Amino acid sequence: MSATAALVRTVADFIAQQRLFGPKDRLLLAASGGKDSTTLFHVLVELGYAVDLAHCNYGLRGADSDADEAFVRNMAKQLGVRCHVVRIGLDPATDSIQLVAREKRYIYFEKILDEYSYDYLITAHHLHDNLESTLINFLRGSGLTGLRGIPPQRGRIVRPLLSASPSLIEGYALERGLSWREDASNESDDYLRNRIRHRLLPVLQDLGLRDSTLARTLDRLRAENLILDQGYAGWAANVRYTERGMVIDRAPLTDEPQPVQLRLLTHFTAGQHWTPEQYRQMLTVAATRTLQTSTHRVDITPLSFTFSALPAVTSLPDILIDALPFRCAVGDWEYSVAVVPRPASFLAPGVLYLRHPEGSSGGTGPPISYHLRPRRKGDAMAILGLNGRRKKVKKILRELGLSAADREQLYLLTDDADDVLAVVGHGIIAERAAVGPGDRLVVRVSRTRKSPGTP
Repeated sequence: MSATAALVRTVADFIAQQRLFGPKDRLLLAASGGKDSTTLFHVLVELGYAVDLAHCNYGLRGADSDADEAFVRNMAKQLGVRCHVVRIGLDPATDSIQLVAREKRYIYFEKILDEYSYDYLITAHHLHDNLESTLINFLRGSGLTGLRGIPPQRGRIVRPLLSASPSLIEGYALERGLSWREDASNESDDYLRNRIRHRLLPVLQDLGLRDSTLARTLDRLRAENLILDQGYAGWAANVRYTERGMVIDRAPLTDEPQPVQLRLLTHFTAGQHWTPEQYRQMLTVAATRTLQTSTHRVDITPLSFTFSALPAVTSLPDILIDALPFRCAVGDWEYSVAVVPRPASFLAPGVLYLRHPEGSSGGTGPPISYHLRPRRKGDAMAILGLNGRRKKVKKILRELGLSAADREQLYLLTDDADDVLAVVGHGIIAERAAVGPGDRLVVRVSRTRKSPGTP
């Protein structure tokens, strides 16, 4: 079978198996002008999908950046599709410039999706991008969620090329006589992803790694992660919430192998700051004992663990949220963050809804993470309804009528760039985080007092 036929079948099968989109959906492809997005564009057109292009020109490579833009515009013109282009200025000296570029890119893509009523944004991540993300997560320390790699779909963002190897993509491009643009930064080893691509992948391939087995392994990891989520939800029947706190019965826990016991405890106590040694004591101490972190305590008996927030929390810890759903308790409050279907109403006490984001480091990494942190001097945000005008968080809290004590025990939700997205528990959200009219999934952020959240 030719590379052309093989890639077309691979993409068509993946779209059908993952149920990514249908023949009537309007698609917007993020096109850089590189080999992957150029090839994917032609494959989707060959399969009969209605697909337009969107391109971001950061101007970081001078004339080469302008040539990329011209290439994408010309490709759209040749096939008679719409091409959306935006020029985004970036400071080359900015720290984490890839992170900033990714954030601005996806803000632009979301705007175009809403404005032109597209159903999905298409990105051209392929099989080796997926492996690189898995290896990055492994090196940084990750559970199964991180090891599954890049998900085929997250909200309105879909990746139909995810099971295709680079060699198959290049074979299609050569057989079709396609041209594309090369980005010289892809050859630099300044970034971890590139070092993995240039140094580690060749070693793995030399040791016997094959694209077919890699695709099968990543498919299994995605499936097993879904099963794991269902397992957590089922095991939650062994977790009770009382006035004293969260109670986990020891009997069903001890029926599991010790590594499973540890994983269950860490899952249900996320955000409570227990150390590995404290978890070890929980699982091995049979007598009555009490352990404590800066925010929580656990009362251990032969029959149960009772986890409760310390009554007086004088300073709030910064909390990283790198996997959803998420839940933690600090002081008298419990916080939860989860992706849910768009509700009929956004009016609920202590609950706010944000746009469901898609972010990946350098455009190919794991989804963007959130942070819960206390207010800091100089914090400001563009509140929904102020037409982009920024306002000091300190002034916002004063206008809410909060006491000084309440202000000190209040969390802000921020993104990886430390931009404030919401004042948790008070319905204040940033304009850029507002749910759009076409959003089908949203991020629910809730704060409840001594109440069980979603496990």
